[in-house]
Order: sequence, then structure tokens, then C-alpha cells
Amino acid sequence: DLKSVEADAEPAFDAMTDVIFRLFTRQNPTTGQIITFDMNTVRNSNWNVNNDVRILIHGWNGGGAGSSGMLTREFLARDDYNVIAVDWGAGAQTPNYVAARNRVGPTGQAIAVLIDAIHAAQLTTFARVNVVGHSLG
Repeated sequence: DLKSVEADAEPAFDAMTDVIFRLFTRQNPTTGQIITFDMNTVRNSNWNVNNDVRILIHGWNGGGAGSSGMLTREFLARDDYNVIAVDWGAGAQTPNYVAARNRVGPTGQAIAVLIDAIHAAQLTTFARVNVVGHSLG
């Protein structure tokens, strides 16, 4: 189709700076604590080294502070986990599915960097981490 279409340019997306990680535990089940690749943010949070880790990733057009609320509540009702809700809404909230799909790889890499950092800091083991996603998550 050669007809011109009015459209705003897609904003740039850098997963290493645009993805937000929110930690939920039984001590803070409704308000996530933002953690980063700096392990001091994890150490200074409600993180419990004795708890398993559940990482929740929303799908296309998802994002925001409450994007994984139902799953977070269900996990914490069953056991005392470190639940990390991954908010990649800066990359997922677009009508352009192809653009969102192309941001999945960099988002996964950012999540891997966080998992590796938490493991290297001896705050968990790989065996205690489960990743749950849906749609493009």
C-alpha cells in the first residue's frame, strides 16, 4: 500500500535502562520495591535468601506497577517467595506488534543479567529461580 499514513515514530527502547524490576514478598505483597542490577538495591529490600524466586513477565501491551498483580497474589498466597515482576511496558506498550516482538530479546537479556547478578551475589541459586511469562512475555 503506497498511501501515506500518519504515525508517530516509535520511541527508542533500551532494555537495560527501561525495564523495571519490582520485588514483592509477603512483607510487601501489594507495593513492589524497585530493584536494579546494583545488588545493594536487592540487599536493602525485603529479599529473603531462603525463599525461592518467581519472575513474572507480562505480554504485549502490558506493563505498569500492577501488571502482574493477580499472579503475584497467587504465588504469595501459596508460599513465601521473592516475586519479581518485570515491567517492560516501555517496549511492550505499542500497537506495533513487530516492534514489541523485536524488544523481547533485549528484555530477556536484561532479565538474564539480573538473574546472573543475584546468583553471583549469592542471594539465590539458579535452581531456585522460575520464570513465568505469557504472550510476548
